[in-house]
Amino acid sequence: MIRLLHWAQGADEATVEDPAEIERLIRDGWIWLDLSDEDTTALADYADLFGLDEAHVSDALSDSRFSLLEETPDYLFTVLFGYQTGRGLRLRTTRLSVFVGKDYLVTMSGDDLPGLRWVHDQIVEGTPIPNASPIELLASLALAGTRRMQPLIQELEDLIDHLEVLAIEADPRTIIQAYALRRDVVLLRRALVPQRTVYEELSTARHRIVNDTVAADFLRVSQQQGQALDSLGAAQSLLESVLEIHRGAVADQTNEIVRVLTVFSAVMLPLGLIAGIWGMNFANVPGSDERWGFLILVGLMALFAVGLWIYFARRGFVGAPRLRDLPRAAGLGLIQVGVAPIKVVAGGIESTMRFVGLRESESEAD
Repeated sequence: MIRLLHWAQGADEATVEDPAEIERLIRDGWIWLDLSDEDTTALADYADLFGLDEAHVSDALSDSRFSLLEETPDYLFTVLFGYQTGRGLRLRTTRLSVFVGKDYLVTMSGDDLPGLRWVHDQIVEGTPIPNASPIELLASLALAGTRRMQPLIQELEDLIDHLEVLAIEADPRTIIQAYALRRDVVLLRRALVPQRTVYEELSTARHRIVNDTVAADFLRVSQQQGQALDSLGAAQSLLESVLEIHRGAVADQTNEIVRVLTVFSAVMLPLGLIAGIWGMNFANVPGSDERWGFLILVGLMALFAVGLWIYFARRGFVGAPRLRDLPRAAGLGLIQVGVAPIKVVAGGIESTMRFVGLRESESEAD
């Protein structure tokens, strides 16, 4: 898709024009030419019209993942990155090449970026750009792209809160979702770090076409991206914590399963031993001829099982903590906190007494 907006000389509103008329339109006012989707190779067709350097055109058409900023006597060339949702709702970044001249702004991306499309639609609907110029339009695009990150980061934080609940429950979905979110966070940070450097350089107003007003806008963009980077760094740390919580919950769950199975095995072991002894093929097995022998044997096995279960429960091998032990366990920590200052004072008094006793012994020796 090729989009062309034209601002006539002295006009505050833009008009949608046919790209075939670009050579005529650029003589009256200034234009925004947006190349996207599969029309990126069309940039070479406009290179002579705008006087673009061949090396910059080659950089714009490449798949390099590095942000850069270069200035020529006629225009400013930079490479930025936008983001959008791809297949499977996975986040992916898209390279955005930008040429800014005195009377034109050329943007070129491999995809139809939502941020560019949104700004284009706003302008077409009549939203004016204060003190409109190509470099100010670029600043507006940068601000729009940065503001789109705020709801994204908020949604990321909400997802992490949800993942914490799943991690505590040892839900197997935690690992897949956490690694997917961590990939997105790393992807965004990898794009934002060099891009923020570009905006910081633009905010210094050292370039010929960047005035103080636009430099202030780029400074706002740089600050907002710095906040976004801080939030992404915190999110990355939280995701690591979520994975650790999940691993700990899974380990506790596994230990609990192993412990219960071990207890059941320990309970069944003597029962199997008794049944094995009385089930041997001997003629005179004690109690085998008694009327109540079988019931007595089964009762004895049940008594063993209940006794062992009570023993393991008292030892804390199975079951939850006993309620009567909770106040004692909670009070133990409070007692330790309360006694700590007393121990410090007692230790100081003891050290003082030792020092005084040592001085008295030295005096007596003299």
